[in-house]
This record gives sequence, structure tokens and C-alpha cells, in this order.
Amino acid sequence: ARARVTLDQSVPAVVDYDSKIHGGNFDAKYPMLKIKAKGDFSGNHIYNVLHTAKIKSINLRAVAKGLKNLVLQNDNGLLDPAKPFEPFGPTPVKGSRFYIGCHEAFKKDLYLLQFFIQWHNIPTDSSGNIVTKLQNYYNHGNLSDTFGKSYDPKNEDFKAKFDILNNYNWLDLLSPNENEEIFHKDDISILKKFNFYTDSSNLSIGEKPDLEEFSRYTVESDRGFIKLTLDKPNRAFGHSHYASLFTEQVVDKSTLPVEPYTPQISAIGLNYAVIETIDIASTTDFDKRTSKFFHIMPFGQQEVHTKLTGDDIYLLPQFKHIDNDGVEQTHQGEFYIGLKDLDPPQNVSLLFKVAEGSADPELDKQDIDWFYLDDDIWVPFKIDEILSDTTNGLLTTGIIKFSLPKEATNNNSIMDSGYHWIMGAVPENTDAICDVMEVYAQAGTASFKDNKNDPTFLATPLPAKTISKLKVKEAEVKSIEQPYASFGGKVKESDKEFYRRVSERLRHKARGVSIWDYERLILQEFPEVYKAKCISHSTYDYKDENNKLINSEFAPGYVTVIVVPELKNLNAVDPLKPRVSLNTLDNIKKFLNKYNSPFAAEKLKVINPLFERIQVKFYVEFHTGYDRGFYENQLKQDIIEYLSPWAFQDGEDIVFGGKIHRSVILNFIEERSYVDYLTDFEMNHIIDDSSTRYNVEEAIATTARSILVSNDTHEILTTSSCT
Repeated sequence: ARARVTLDQSVPAVVDYDSKIHGGNFDAKYPMLKIKAKGDFSGNHIYNVLHTAKIKSINLRAVAKGLKNLVLQNDNGLLDPAKPFEPFGPTPVKGSRFYIGCHEAFKKDLYLLQFFIQWHNIPTDSSGNIVTKLQNYYNHGNLSDTFGKSYDPKNEDFKAKFDILNNYNWLDLLSPNENEEIFHKDDISILKKFNFYTDSSNLSIGEKPDLEEFSRYTVESDRGFIKLTLDKPNRAFGHSHYASLFTEQVVDKSTLPVEPYTPQISAIGLNYAVIETIDIASTTDFDKRTSKFFHIMPFGQQEVHTKLTGDDIYLLPQFKHIDNDGVEQTHQGEFYIGLKDLDPPQNVSLLFKVAEGSADPELDKQDIDWFYLDDDIWVPFKIDEILSDTTNGLLTTGIIKFSLPKEATNNNSIMDSGYHWIMGAVPENTDAICDVMEVYAQAGTASFKDNKNDPTFLATPLPAKTISKLKVKEAEVKSIEQPYASFGGKVKESDKEFYRRVSERLRHKARGVSIWDYERLILQEFPEVYKAKCISHSTYDYKDENNKLINSEFAPGYVTVIVVPELKNLNAVDPLKPRVSLNTLDNIKKFLNKYNSPFAAEKLKVINPLFERIQVKFYVEFHTGYDRGFYENQLKQDIIEYLSPWAFQDGEDIVFGGKIHRSVILNFIEERSYVDYLTDFEMNHIIDDSSTRYNVEEAIATTARSILVSNDTHEILTTSSCT
């Protein structure tokens, strides 16, 4: 995998990491590159493509261009790069020095160093034209012997030695006694570039990330500069000979010599490149590492290294664990709980208030795996460390009691420090878990004790905040709060209910053998269930030993129970598709398994009905005087109530199976007092979200678990095909 980031000059300067500025709590003090994935994490998203990729090392290549924040200095002192300056002074000679300093570049182990110079104040020839070659300046006209007949300086004759400062010593950047031209050989006005690579120079001197900032070169400087020393020609630019030669030619009344060229620089900049390998699989010099690799976690960060997190190093954060059978379980969802002021080993009871019924009842129940955090590692709770769980896997409000071992820590980086963390995780179908509304610590239950109370006392739940103190005070308990109303109370059964229960008990003998037995056992135990239908030798969406879904109404040995909730007591559900909560389905299955045979229990399925929807589409004309906008909505509502009467009227039964002919619906619509006529009538049979039968004459329930209901919308056309 490769990532490329380009920063232009409009971006603020890259600086060392500071948690107050950049956020997070990374254990780092140098600049950081942070890469975060965006968008919907589905399909071919980068996380889904790369989350299994393992790595051993990371190669970083950084290129910086056009650095101008340089410290420039010569033998005479500091130089101002904002205006043209003389790098070798006003009278340069062999050995004159020019220093270039850059804190940002020279604290790193450079792979490439490049700086460029734009020469300024270039001399002119006898005709007043700017020369491209210095030879044409020094030797124009009859002045070939200005510095002696043997002196014939060309652009490439002017050279300098290059040194780099390391540990207070100047090291040859090139080979000893090697120098490099300081002007372009063809044209002095062309931008001159100087390139140094680690493989052809002594550029690599290691890194010193803690190099202190500096403003000039002194004898106490240990690093951060390169030095150019004017080396060729021996007479340099001729300044040392110019005065005597000028006097000599004045005395001889000969042609005066040209004034030596004093080089000036109008622009200077520096580029550099760094290549670094973060070897996260090597433990050599681990404590001296300056480069680190982190995973960005949902609420923190974690340094990843073989010595810290084990041999398997992934490119991206991992959300998974290995279960007791050695199978890798990927987490589709995780839930974090932070506990403050805990002192492990210690037991803690957590009350989970969930939105009852918010779990999708069409999904399979999910087992929740619980973990605690130990030095940034999620460690699964042992079976005996989860002391009790009355939430049925967060499907109902209840209390989970954990025993946190002494290994649990509160100084982690992947989560906020100062808390002991607990995590719950599910491998799939997070919608099969109820929405959590609140979590309370130090929770317990109080049970009603009958002290000759009114027999109807339990008919009404005890309101929230009724209990506010202990009957017998305990010094260790500061306060008590009852955040929610009581639950589970039931009044004494009436004589009629008693005789019915006894009669049914005498028939089924508390055993689930026949269809009738299953249905009566459920209706007796679960008052929230309105109707139960047992279908023998059938199964729907059942996973076999190969995890394959089976749907069959001829499956000997399988038992399927379909339940419909009590409509009178339902709130905030779809009245056209009433479904029993996932918690109730699970409790029904557990209850039945106490009374049927082990063979039947293994292949028992308790599910909601399949609601097959009827949708009609037509054009209608209303009688004169009836507002079309109002009566279109009225007609749609009338159709819905006609197809699903039990959702709106008491006493109407919900019927499994069945069929309906479109002429029946057509006749119902025509009999409405506000309808004149209708055309283009069609009826669609929507079996499920992936299967629809269009424009059918008759809709017949496709399975024994199906209930024909109205679709939540019907389509009334704005134009008719009839003219």
C-alpha cells in the first residue's frame, strides 16, 4: 500500500507533535502523519480491502522543496536573504567561506540535499551586454593580460569545497580535496543547482531529532550547517591583485584593468529528501527508537510493535478476538464502558436500561463477548468472572455483575486514561441488540414482600423514585436511587384463570408433545403473546451444522412456532406488521425446551410471522364536490383498514394463510360513497423485500407462517389510460 501527501506553501509549517495543539495522547514528540479513512465502510472501502494486510516495516519518504528559512553567514557575519548579498564577502579570496544552515533539514538523516543559487549583479562586456561567461568579461578588448597572460578564468574554473558539520567537526561532503563548480558552465545567469546524494557523497550522518534551534554558526555549533569554501582559481576573482595591477597600469599609462567581479546572490533555496524505515518487527535498540507506528482506535491510539503487541502486525486496527474454540471472531460492533475509582480485584454490578423491543426480531440472537482492558490489550472475561446476567444479552433491562481481576489497568492509551474499561462485542447483526439508553453502576434489585397488602397492589408498577432509602441504614451506603418503575409483578389469578390453567395442565401434562401442547404452554406463560401457531415438520431460516439456511415445510423432526404479540399492549411498533421482541422469542424457546424432548429442542425455531403485503394501484374519479386531495388519503386509509382490520378494530382476528382476489378489493373501493369510478386497477403481491408478484388476479399466502396484510402505501394514479 502506498499513500502520498502533498502540502503546498499555503499550509502551515509542519511542527513537532503537541497534544494541546493536535489533540490525542500519542507518546511522540516529533512530527506525525495521521491517515484516517472516510466514507461508508461497505463494499470496496479501503478498510475492507486492507484490514487483513500484515506488515513488518514502513518506508517513509519525505521531500521538502523551496525551504527559505535558512541561516546564511560568511566570514564577516550574518547575511540577510531578503536582499542581494555577497556570500564570500566584498573581497573574496581563496579560502573565503559561506555557511548555509537549516534546522529542519540537518536534524534529519538526509538521503538527498539540493540547494539552488541565483547569481546577481553579473558584469557586462565592452559593449554593455551582460556576459554569459566570465571569460568574456575578464578578457574583453586588449585586457587579456590583466591578471597575467596565463590567467584565463572560465565559468567552470570557479570552484568551492563543500563540508557538512557533524558533532562539532567539519566533514568533507565530497571526497577529500574534491570541489565543485559554483557557476553554470554555459551561462552564469542560469540558476545553479547543487545536488548531493548519500550514495555519492558523505551526506548521511544520521539523525539528531532533538537538535536545538539556532540563529547563527559559532564555534560551539555541533550540527545544522554546510560550508562552501572558495577553492579555485588560486587568484579567486582577482581582488587581491587588482590594487597593485591598477597602480602599475596607471603609472605605465596603459589601459586600466576591469574591476574584479564580486559575486552576489539574489535568491537561494534548499530542497531535501529523507528516506526512513520503521522496522516494527525488530527489537534491536527498541528503547532508542524515534519513529513509531500507531493505530488510531475509536477513542484513543495504540503504538504497534512486535515487542508491544505481538508478532502479527496489521496495517489497520483490528476489531476481533479468538474464541474458546480457536475460531477468529470479527467484531461488527463494540460497546465501551469506563469505570472510575475502581480498585481491582473488585466486583461491579451494572444496570443496563435498554429500549425494550428495539432489537430487530427478524435477526438471530447474538451472544455478547465481554472483555476488560489490560495494558491496551482487550482480555476476555472468564466464565466465572461474569457472575450474573439478567439482560439476556442486552435484550431486556437488567443487571450484569462482573468480577474485574487485578490485571485490569486504568493507564491505557487506546481508551481514556484514569478509567477501568469494559467492552462488549458482537460478531454480526448489531441490530439484534437493543439500544442502550443508560448504564448505572452499583446496581441491585429489591423484591416485593407481601405484608398483607391489597391483593391488587401488584397490578400497578411502583413508580420510579419511590424507593429513596434503606429501611435499616448502612454506614457504607451514602444514597439510594430507584431510576425506573418496578417490573414483573402479577396479581393472584382469578378462579376462571385457575380452572382454565388446571384444565389445560391436565391435558398437556406440562409436556410439549402435540401442536396443541406447544400453543397452550406459550399462551399460559407469556401473556404478551396474542396467538401462537405451531407448525410441525417445518423450518424457516434454520441454520444447519454447515451454517446453511434451510426453508422447508416438509422437514421431519423440525418444529417451528409462530407467535403474534398482544396488539392492545404494543407501543411504537408497525401496527401492520406486529412482531414479538427478540427477547421474548428467546425466552419462549428456552421455556419450551424445558418441556419438550431433547431431539425436538435441538431443531426448535420460534419466530415471527412472515407478513406478505398487498398493494393496489389504480386511477379513481370521485363524485363532484369531493376534494381530491383529502379523499385520496381517505381512500388509502380505508383500503389499509379493510386489508388489515385487526390493526384498527377490537375483536378482529389475525388469520394465518388465506387468499384474496383482486375483485374483492375492487368491489370494496367501488362501494365507497365518495367514489364515482376507477380504471387501470392492478394488485401486487409483495412476498418479501426481494420477491414481488405484479398485477395478480389472486394473492395466496406462500407459507403456513404467512399473514396477508395491507402494504403501508397504495398508489393512486394521476391519469387514466382510458379516454
